Amino acid sequence: MRERNGDHGAPSRYLLRTFTGPVYHLRMILRTRDARLWGEGLAIFAFAVSLACGSEVDVDSGPDGSGPPSDGNGNGNDLPDAGADGTDVDADDPPDDTGAGLVFVGGDLDLGPGDEESDSAETWLWNGQTWGRADSPLGAPSYRYKHAMAYDPDRSEVVLFSGLEDEGFFGNTLADDTWTWDSTGWNFFDTETDGPDPRSEHAMAYDGERVMMFGGFAEPPFGGGQTARAETWIWDDGAWTELTPSEAPAPRYAHQLAYDESRGEVVLFGGRVQEAEFALPGDDTWVWDGSNWEELSPSDAPDPRSDHAMAYDSGRGVVVLFGGRGTGDTFDDTWEWDGSTWDRMEHPGLPPTPRAGHAMAYDPHTRRVIMVAGERDDGDALSDRWAWNGALWEEISRPGSVDPARSHADLSRGPVPAN
Repeated sequence: MRERNGDHGAPSRYLLRTFTGPVYHLRMILRTRDARLWGEGLAIFAFAVSLACGSEVDVDSGPDGSGPPSDGNGNGNDLPDAGADGTDVDADDPPDDTGAGLVFVGGDLDLGPGDEESDSAETWLWNGQTWGRADSPLGAPSYRYKHAMAYDPDRSEVVLFSGLEDEGFFGNTLADDTWTWDSTGWNFFDTETDGPDPRSEHAMAYDGERVMMFGGFAEPPFGGGQTARAETWIWDDGAWTELTPSEAPAPRYAHQLAYDESRGEVVLFGGRVQEAEFALPGDDTWVWDGSNWEELSPSDAPDPRSDHAMAYDSGRGVVVLFGGRGTGDTFDDTWEWDGSTWDRMEHPGLPPTPRAGHAMAYDPHTRRVIMVAGERDDGDALSDRWAWNGALWEEISRPGSVDPARSHADLSRGPVPAN
């Protein structure tokens, strides 16, 4: 059953979360000494109390609320103006996916020394010129992290499923909801009884026809603690359907999927693979052709890892992988998949800080892969952003960047309102 954003027919627990989430967030805000965060918390609380409906996109502020992001050129653009080969992009040259930008949702927030961690319910949009926050306290996913999203270009929507949501006083729990973002707001779908079990650290991707999902960390059907999953689901016409391919990857979570548009297949790499009683970092590569899984045997591959990030660079026709966490290490390496081989990319300059739990997506406006936030080896969250052009990483610097620091958010291509 579909509930349009703001509909009063949404389940009562979502109305409860609308209040407990902002109140909890406000409590965290009031513990800080940051006047800007005080203002943000009061604004969120006021929205919830007034029962405002629908989404309002504020394109006058960046993810730290400090005003239009800037690259120092006065054009409000905090992303490098460069093409896939590192050359400048003409400002009048339209993006390769007209109407699409980037959609950034949620995350496990680090509010700074002495403050408890909290989860974010923010939705941020990048339209090629500015970042704007979509404030919709009644019609948006609850505070959460370790969720998954994927962009369906045929239907011009981003699909979000499950994750760990912040219940405030009651702690975190697995969400059992599905949402779609269509540039005007979030749409809620009640899939609690006829969809996948609630889960976290799953992965989703468009597969050329619709959005698909694999794996995750979920409660078993009859209790006994959370376990890794090996299910393949598709989201089509507002409903989930489980598929039963003849072969599939082993149960896992904290893996990644990316749709390789050039070859018409979804690429899966790594994750924490469940074998017997233990889930260990994997280094296997699989592809999904829309109906079946096939394991590949490339001559080289990244070290076993989980909590890495992948994105398809449609300008260059390769899947980009960065970072992740191994058995004892956190990585800062960059790999590209060309359909048959993983190539480790050597590049000048210092790479981004080793990290896990970060998010990546291809930006159709700057034609670069953008990486946001994550957490370091010591568990501290990061707030930086980087752009990969196929030859080097360049940090996108501006005061505050993504503030507060966060990990396990998600970033996807998606529809955004026109400038």
